[in-house]
Amino acid sequence: MTIQLLPDHVVNQISAGEVVERPVSVVRELIDNALDAGANEISIRIEEGGQSLVLVEDNGSGMSPDELKLAVRRHATSKLRDLSDLDNLTTLGFRGEALPSIASVSKLSITTRPQSAELAAEIRIEGGEVLHAGLCAGRVGTTVEVRQLFFNTPARRKFLKSVRGDELKIRQWIEQTALIRPQVRFRIKSGEKEILSLPPRDSYVERAKGMFGADTVPVSYQVGPLKISGLVRHPGMASSDSKALLLFVNGRLVNDRALVRAVRDGFDSTLKNFEYPAGTLSLEIPGEFVDVNVHPQKSEVRFRNGQAVFGAVRSAVKAAVQEFKRPVAFQSPQYQSAAGAPLLRIVPGNQVNLQLAEQPAFGFSSGAEISRGAASPAFRFSDLKYLGQLLGCYLLCEKAEEFYVVDMHAAHERLNFNRIRNAFAARGLPSQALLEAQEMDLPEEILEGVKEYLDLLEAFGFAVELGQGARLRIKAVPTIFANQNLSEFLTTVFRDQTLLDAESAMQRRVDALAASLACHASVRSGDALSRSEVYELFSDLDKSEFSAACPHGRPVVVCYSRAQVERWFGRDR
Repeated sequence: MTIQLLPDHVVNQISAGEVVERPVSVVRELIDNALDAGANEISIRIEEGGQSLVLVEDNGSGMSPDELKLAVRRHATSKLRDLSDLDNLTTLGFRGEALPSIASVSKLSITTRPQSAELAAEIRIEGGEVLHAGLCAGRVGTTVEVRQLFFNTPARRKFLKSVRGDELKIRQWIEQTALIRPQVRFRIKSGEKEILSLPPRDSYVERAKGMFGADTVPVSYQVGPLKISGLVRHPGMASSDSKALLLFVNGRLVNDRALVRAVRDGFDSTLKNFEYPAGTLSLEIPGEFVDVNVHPQKSEVRFRNGQAVFGAVRSAVKAAVQEFKRPVAFQSPQYQSAAGAPLLRIVPGNQVNLQLAEQPAFGFSSGAEISRGAASPAFRFSDLKYLGQLLGCYLLCEKAEEFYVVDMHAAHERLNFNRIRNAFAARGLPSQALLEAQEMDLPEEILEGVKEYLDLLEAFGFAVELGQGARLRIKAVPTIFANQNLSEFLTTVFRDQTLLDAESAMQRRVDALAASLACHASVRSGDALSRSEVYELFSDLDKSEFSAACPHGRPVVVCYSRAQVERWFGRDR
């Protein structure tokens, strides 16, 4: 078999396989280009879930006739001039592959006009072949019409999903994009029916509030070149699906286990093993510290120093979560509908993967300025008027026009947990000498980890001696570790862990034990509290750094408005 060059139309169809998987891929590419063109109004119309039509109309800068002819050729882009530009990309559609790839597997028409031109330029392409190019009347901006996707590649077309599934994917992706581009107005029609209209908002956080509803706190954190902003929901609103958390890096939606774990760690112990935090975070970082040009579909991003980013995200979320001191506002389905803000109606569709690259670190100064969002509205447990105890566990209270229910066990458990962990952090928890030193043989790689971080172990209250070979002698442990399986603990912590991860794993184990201690030391359902004991509990909660949820994430206090209470009894009718 002789070697030969592939025809251009075949090359474009192969490229289309990398760029265009389904209609949402087309929508994504066209909207990226519209945003890069400076559009602040974008209208989308689809038919049959985008399989028969995707039409995107924007009011961006438009293109001249010569620019339009270049835009539909491979490797043509306005975003790059030389290879070094890849290190500082701030645009979305930068590869110069999207339009020719889409044109090769569809019937494509583009009409575009810059502000300086009297007439618009237009071009029609079918299966990669230019049928017409010329001038016409047209508005400022660009309109791209993609019909009959994969009409000339039936093998690809038969793998398209259901029409309804494709429509949902497109809607979900638009919602996610609108979140990070709050100043842009987005409209979507399916046929003649408008299925989504998102007016512009002043900020990313304002847009997020409209999408995620109540019981959120803002995240606003800056250290070195990294800025982190967003909203996180109360731990009581956690989800079993990791997609409840939307993560953006320089305006791109990403899906990364390490960042999700950093957010989970920021919630401390308030999330169960199978739970994920809900909310959204946006990371902004200079282009030289992140590589976005590592995948044909822009589906991977690499940081120069993933560990520094991990630590910053964890700290940002932890600082925000500490602001959860106010009650959870109860919302029935009817109440949510009336407010127009259903809980977590966003389910990410086409997320991308983010990879952490081991490259030279950039410095995060420990003395860098850290900014937080506006303080939450002040709430003090001591301001509540205690009414009585219900079902042996719930403290009923009122304040102004609101009715409050406090879970006394959750409240006391949170208070005790904070005390135990703070004492541990201050090395104030007692260390207990073992009556008889515990000896164990550990795998060589685990023993090496113990040797490397011996100082860390001692700081946590362990007294450790290294014996002959792989033998280890433990003579003292923190009191809360008494009767624990030390061999299993050390193996879990030091199996292929970095110092950061070892400390994090150890802290998670400490948190679990502290939560267990706090639970058993707290008042329980059925215990009767006197009025003075209730107000003493409230006073202690006000002094505690975090009082919105117990160590397991359950709300400590729930608030009902007067209107909600009156609705229970039909007084709103």
